[in-house]
Amino acid sequence: MSTQENPMVDPTVTSSPESQSSMISDLSSPQGSMASKYASEPTPMDTDTAAPTPKVMDSTGDIVSRKLCIIEKLKNQAKIHFMEYMVLNEDDSDPAAALTAHEKFKECEQKVNRAKEALKSFSAMFEEVKTPADGSSNHSLRLVVPNDLPTLQLKGDAIWRKKAECYDSAYDFCNTFETVLRAHGQALNSNWERLLPLCMNPEQVSWCREALLEKGFSWKQVRPMILDHFDTPYRKFLLMVEVGSMCQGTYESNREYSNRFQKMRREAGMEDSTLLAVTYFASLKASVKSVAQLAISSHFGSRLPNSP
Repeated sequence: MSTQENPMVDPTVTSSPESQSSMISDLSSPQGSMASKYASEPTPMDTDTAAPTPKVMDSTGDIVSRKLCIIEKLKNQAKIHFMEYMVLNEDDSDPAAALTAHEKFKECEQKVNRAKEALKSFSAMFEEVKTPADGSSNHSLRLVVPNDLPTLQLKGDAIWRKKAECYDSAYDFCNTFETVLRAHGQALNSNWERLLPLCMNPEQVSWCREALLEKGFSWKQVRPMILDHFDTPYRKFLLMVEVGSMCQGTYESNREYSNRFQKMRREAGMEDSTLLAVTYFASLKASVKSVAQLAISSHFGSRLPNSP
Protein backbone atom coordinates (compact mmCIF):
# COMPACT_ATOMS: atom_id res chain seq x y z
CA MET A 1 0.00 0.00 0.00
CA SER A 2 1.58 3.07 -1.16
CA THR A 3 1.44 6.23 0.67
CA GLN A 4 1.55 9.60 -1.03
CA GLU A 5 3.61 12.18 0.71
CA ASN A 6 1.96 15.50 1.20
CA PRO A 7 4.36 18.17 0.15
CA MET A 8 5.15 20.74 2.77
CA VAL A 9 3.46 23.96 1.99
CA ASP A 10 5.66 27.06 2.00
CA PRO A 11 3.56 30.00 3.22
CA THR A 12 5.67 32.44 1.34
CA VAL A 13 4.80 30.66 -1.88
CA THR A 14 1.13 29.94 -1.43
CA SER A 15 0.03 33.17 0.23
CA SER A 16 -1.39 35.86 -1.97
CA PRO A 17 0.24 39.27 -2.33
CA GLU A 18 -2.62 40.79 -0.34
CA SER A 19 -2.03 38.47 2.59
CA GLN A 20 1.70 39.16 2.45
CA SER A 21 1.05 42.85 2.70
CA SER A 22 -1.31 42.32 5.61
CA MET A 23 1.21 40.20 7.46
CA ILE A 24 4.00 42.68 6.95
CA SER A 25 1.88 45.55 8.17
CA ASP A 26 0.75 43.57 11.20
CA LEU A 27 4.31 42.69 12.12
CA SER A 28 5.70 46.13 11.54
CA SER A 29 3.15 48.04 13.65
CA PRO A 30 3.55 48.00 17.48
CA GLN A 31 0.62 46.66 19.43
CA GLY A 32 -1.45 47.99 22.34
CA SER A 33 -0.27 50.67 24.70
CA MET A 34 3.31 50.33 23.52
CA ALA A 35 2.16 51.30 20.06
CA SER A 36 0.51 54.46 21.30
CA LYS A 37 3.57 55.25 23.42
CA TYR A 38 6.05 55.02 20.61
CA ALA A 39 3.70 56.64 18.16
CA SER A 40 3.42 59.74 20.36
CA GLU A 41 7.15 60.19 20.82
CA PRO A 42 9.12 61.72 17.96
CA THR A 43 12.07 59.68 16.83
CA PRO A 44 15.46 61.22 16.17
CA MET A 45 14.79 60.87 12.48
CA ASP A 46 11.52 62.78 12.86
CA THR A 47 13.24 65.67 14.62
CA ASP A 48 16.11 65.68 12.15
CA THR A 49 13.75 65.94 9.21
CA ALA A 50 11.63 68.82 10.62
CA ALA A 51 10.60 71.69 8.40
CA PRO A 52 13.67 73.73 7.42
CA THR A 53 14.13 77.09 9.10
CA PRO A 54 13.13 79.89 6.73
CA LYS A 55 16.05 81.86 5.38
CA VAL A 56 16.57 85.33 6.79
CA MET A 57 17.13 88.14 4.38
CA ASP A 58 20.60 89.60 4.14
CA SER A 59 19.98 92.73 6.18
CA THR A 60 17.37 94.52 8.19
CA GLY A 61 17.48 97.28 5.60
CA ASP A 62 16.05 94.90 2.99
CA ILE A 63 13.23 93.96 5.35
CA VAL A 64 12.47 97.59 6.11
CA SER A 65 12.43 98.45 2.40
CA ARG A 66 10.07 95.61 1.63
CA LYS A 67 7.78 96.60 4.50
CA LEU A 68 7.70 100.18 3.25
CA CYS A 69 6.68 98.94 -0.19
CA ILE A 70 3.88 96.90 1.38
CA ILE A 71 2.68 99.95 3.30
CA GLU A 72 2.64 102.03 0.12
CA LYS A 73 0.61 99.37 -1.67
CA LEU A 74 -1.87 99.30 1.20
CA LYS A 75 -2.13 103.09 1.06
CA ASN A 76 -2.87 102.95 -2.66
CA GLN A 77 -5.56 100.34 -2.05
CA ALA A 78 -7.06 102.50 0.69
CA LYS A 79 -7.04 105.49 -1.67
CA ILE A 80 -8.91 103.51 -4.34
CA HIS A 81 -11.55 102.27 -1.88
CA PHE A 82 -11.98 105.74 -0.43
CA MET A 83 -12.52 107.33 -3.84
CA GLU A 84 -14.98 104.58 -4.70
CA TYR A 85 -16.83 105.24 -1.47
CA MET A 86 -16.92 108.99 -2.10
CA VAL A 87 -18.33 108.55 -5.61
CA LEU A 88 -20.98 106.04 -4.52
CA ASN A 89 -21.89 108.08 -1.48
CA GLU A 90 -22.25 111.25 -3.50
CA ASP A 91 -24.71 109.94 -6.11
CA ASP A 92 -26.43 107.67 -3.53
CA SER A 93 -27.22 105.15 -6.26
CA ASP A 94 -26.02 102.05 -4.42
CA PRO A 95 -25.86 102.45 -0.62
CA ALA A 96 -24.81 98.82 -0.12
CA ALA A 97 -21.84 99.21 -2.47
CA ALA A 98 -20.90 102.47 -0.76
CA LEU A 99 -20.96 100.74 2.62
CA THR A 100 -18.80 97.90 1.27
CA ALA A 101 -16.27 100.37 -0.16
CA HIS A 102 -16.14 102.20 3.17
CA GLU A 103 -15.55 98.93 5.04
CA LYS A 104 -12.72 98.04 2.65
CA PHE A 105 -11.18 101.46 3.19
CA LYS A 106 -11.32 101.06 6.99
CA GLU A 107 -9.80 97.59 6.68
CA CYS A 108 -6.90 98.98 4.64
CA GLU A 109 -6.49 101.78 7.18
CA GLN A 110 -6.19 99.26 10.01
CA LYS A 111 -3.66 97.22 8.03
CA VAL A 112 -1.57 100.32 7.36
CA ASN A 113 -1.59 101.30 11.04
CA ARG A 114 -0.62 97.79 12.13
CA ALA A 115 2.14 97.66 9.53
CA LYS A 116 3.50 101.02 10.69
CA GLU A 117 3.54 99.91 14.33
CA ALA A 118 5.25 96.64 13.40
CA LEU A 119 7.86 98.46 11.32
CA LYS A 120 8.51 100.94 14.13
CA SER A 121 8.97 98.12 16.64
CA PHE A 122 11.19 96.14 14.26
CA SER A 123 13.38 99.14 13.46
CA ALA A 124 13.86 99.89 17.16
CA MET A 125 14.70 96.26 17.89
CA PHE A 126 17.38 95.98 15.22
CA GLU A 127 18.70 99.51 15.30
CA GLU A 128 22.40 99.36 14.67
CA VAL A 129 25.05 101.74 15.96
CA LYS A 130 27.44 102.38 13.11
CA THR A 131 31.17 102.43 13.75
CA PRO A 132 33.44 105.12 12.35
CA ALA A 133 35.08 104.66 8.97
CA ASP A 134 38.50 103.94 10.53
CA GLY A 135 37.10 100.73 12.02
CA SER A 136 37.58 101.69 15.63
CA SER A 137 35.17 100.38 18.23
CA ASN A 138 34.06 103.84 19.38
CA HIS A 139 30.41 104.51 18.64
CA SER A 140 29.57 107.23 16.15
CA LEU A 141 27.06 108.50 18.70
CA ARG A 142 29.64 109.60 21.24
CA LEU A 143 28.81 110.36 24.84
CA VAL A 144 29.27 114.12 24.78
CA VAL A 145 29.77 116.18 27.93
CA PRO A 146 28.95 119.80 27.02
CA ASN A 147 31.40 122.29 28.49
CA ASP A 148 28.65 124.88 28.98
CA LEU A 149 26.38 122.88 31.26
CA PRO A 150 24.51 125.18 33.67
CA THR A 151 25.15 125.11 37.40
CA LEU A 152 22.24 124.49 39.74
CA GLN A 153 22.82 127.42 42.07
CA LEU A 154 20.00 129.84 42.78
CA LYS A 155 20.04 133.44 43.88
CA GLY A 156 19.73 133.70 47.65
CA ASP A 157 21.32 130.28 48.23
CA ALA A 158 24.95 129.48 49.00
CA ILE A 159 27.17 130.08 45.96
CA TRP A 160 29.44 127.06 45.51
CA ARG A 161 30.79 127.76 42.03
CA LYS A 162 31.87 131.38 42.07
CA LYS A 163 32.31 131.99 38.33
CA ALA A 164 29.12 130.21 37.28
CA GLU A 165 25.81 131.93 36.68
CA CYS A 166 23.21 132.05 39.45
CA TYR A 167 19.64 131.47 38.36
CA ASP A 168 16.52 133.14 39.64
CA SER A 169 14.77 129.79 39.97
CA ALA A 170 15.02 126.09 39.23
CA TYR A 171 12.60 126.76 36.38
CA ASP A 172 15.22 128.99 34.76
CA PHE A 173 17.93 126.38 35.35
CA CYS A 174 15.85 123.61 33.73
CA ASN A 175 15.23 125.75 30.65
CA THR A 176 18.96 126.36 30.25
CA PHE A 177 19.76 122.67 30.83
CA GLU A 178 17.33 121.67 28.07
CA THR A 179 18.72 124.29 25.68
CA VAL A 180 22.33 123.17 26.16
CA LEU A 181 21.54 119.48 25.63
CA ARG A 182 19.55 120.17 22.48
CA ALA A 183 22.31 122.41 21.14
CA HIS A 184 24.79 119.53 21.49
CA GLY A 185 22.40 117.00 19.94
CA GLN A 186 21.88 115.10 23.18
CA ALA A 187 18.42 113.62 23.68
CA LEU A 188 17.00 114.66 27.04
CA ASN A 189 15.43 111.33 27.98
CA SER A 190 18.61 109.33 27.36
CA ASN A 191 21.17 111.83 28.70
CA TRP A 192 19.67 113.79 31.61
CA GLU A 193 20.61 111.07 34.10
CA ARG A 194 24.24 111.18 32.94
CA LEU A 195 24.62 114.97 32.80
CA LEU A 196 22.38 116.38 35.54
CA PRO A 197 24.68 115.36 38.45
CA LEU A 198 27.50 117.32 36.78
CA CYS A 199 25.43 120.49 37.37
CA MET A 200 25.07 119.88 41.11
CA ASN A 201 27.07 120.22 44.29
CA PRO A 202 27.65 117.13 46.50
CA GLU A 203 24.54 117.74 48.60
CA GLN A 204 22.38 118.12 45.52
CA VAL A 205 23.93 115.03 43.93
CA SER A 206 23.07 113.02 47.05
CA TRP A 207 19.42 114.04 46.72
CA CYS A 208 19.49 113.37 42.99
CA ARG A 209 20.78 109.81 43.47
CA GLU A 210 18.16 109.08 46.08
CA ALA A 211 15.16 110.63 44.33
CA LEU A 212 15.85 110.56 40.58
CA LEU A 213 18.61 108.27 39.35
CA GLU A 214 18.04 104.68 38.22
CA LYS A 215 14.26 105.02 38.55
CA GLY A 216 13.46 104.84 34.85
CA PHE A 217 12.09 108.41 34.84
CA SER A 218 11.81 110.45 31.68
CA TRP A 219 12.90 114.09 31.66
CA LYS A 220 9.23 115.10 31.55
CA GLN A 221 8.78 113.36 34.91
CA VAL A 222 12.03 114.63 36.41
CA ARG A 223 11.61 118.32 35.63
CA PRO A 224 8.60 118.97 37.95
CA MET A 225 10.36 117.00 40.70
CA ILE A 226 13.35 119.35 40.44
CA LEU A 227 11.06 122.38 40.53
CA ASP A 228 9.18 121.10 43.57
CA HIS A 229 12.40 120.37 45.46
CA PHE A 230 14.39 123.52 44.72
CA ASP A 231 11.63 126.07 44.10
CA THR A 232 10.33 125.87 47.67
CA PRO A 233 7.10 127.63 48.68
CA TYR A 234 9.12 130.40 50.32
CA ARG A 235 11.17 130.91 47.16
CA LYS A 236 7.98 131.02 45.09
CA PHE A 237 6.57 133.57 47.54
CA LEU A 238 9.64 135.77 47.04
CA LEU A 239 9.28 135.44 43.28
CA MET A 240 5.62 136.48 43.53
CA VAL A 241 6.69 139.55 45.51
CA GLU A 242 9.23 140.32 42.82
CA VAL A 243 6.54 140.05 40.12
CA GLY A 244 4.35 142.44 42.09
CA SER A 245 7.15 145.00 42.37
CA MET A 246 8.31 144.89 38.75
CA CYS A 247 8.42 148.09 36.70
CA GLN A 248 9.15 148.71 33.05
CA GLY A 249 12.45 150.47 32.49
CA THR A 250 12.55 153.91 30.90
CA TYR A 251 14.33 152.66 27.79
CA GLU A 252 12.99 149.11 27.91
CA SER A 253 10.85 148.16 24.91
CA ASN A 254 7.40 146.71 25.39
CA ARG A 255 8.49 143.36 23.96
CA GLU A 256 11.53 143.09 26.20
CA TYR A 257 9.56 143.99 29.31
CA SER A 258 6.68 141.66 28.44
CA ASN A 259 9.12 138.77 28.00
CA ARG A 260 10.78 139.59 31.32
CA PHE A 261 7.42 139.80 33.09
CA GLN A 262 6.21 136.51 31.60
CA LYS A 263 9.44 134.77 32.59
CA MET A 264 9.17 135.94 36.19
CA ARG A 265 5.50 135.05 36.59
CA ARG A 266 6.17 131.53 35.20
CA GLU A 267 9.02 131.05 37.65
CA ALA A 268 6.71 132.19 40.45
CA GLY A 269 4.06 129.72 39.30
CA MET A 270 1.46 132.47 38.83
CA GLU A 271 -1.36 131.53 36.47
CA ASP A 272 -2.99 133.95 34.04
CA SER A 273 -5.74 135.89 35.78
CA THR A 274 -7.36 139.31 35.96
CA LEU A 275 -5.22 140.17 38.99
CA LEU A 276 -2.06 139.29 37.06
CA ALA A 277 -3.22 141.47 34.14
CA VAL A 278 -3.82 144.38 36.53
CA THR A 279 -0.36 143.85 38.04
CA TYR A 280 1.20 143.93 34.58
CA PHE A 281 -0.73 147.06 33.58
CA ALA A 282 0.28 148.85 36.77
CA SER A 283 3.95 148.06 36.13
CA LEU A 284 4.05 149.70 32.69
CA LYS A 285 5.78 153.05 32.24
CA ALA A 286 3.49 156.09 31.96
CA SER A 287 3.75 156.58 28.19
CA VAL A 288 2.82 152.97 27.49
CA LYS A 289 0.12 152.95 30.16
CA SER A 290 -1.72 155.91 28.60
CA VAL A 291 -1.83 154.21 25.21
CA ALA A 292 -2.93 150.95 26.81
CA GLN A 293 -5.75 152.77 28.62
CA LEU A 294 -7.24 153.87 25.31
CA ALA A 295 -7.13 150.35 23.94
CA ILE A 296 -8.68 148.90 27.09
CA SER A 297 -11.34 151.62 27.16
CA SER A 298 -12.38 150.98 23.58
CA HIS A 299 -12.68 147.30 24.32
CA PHE A 300 -14.33 147.27 27.76
CA GLY A 301 -16.01 150.68 27.98
CA SER A 302 -15.18 154.32 28.66
CA ARG A 303 -15.45 154.33 32.46
CA LEU A 304 -12.08 153.25 33.73
CA PRO A 305 -10.29 154.72 36.73
CA ASN A 306 -7.49 157.10 35.88
CA SER A 307 -4.09 155.79 36.80
CA PRO A 308 -2.33 157.94 39.43
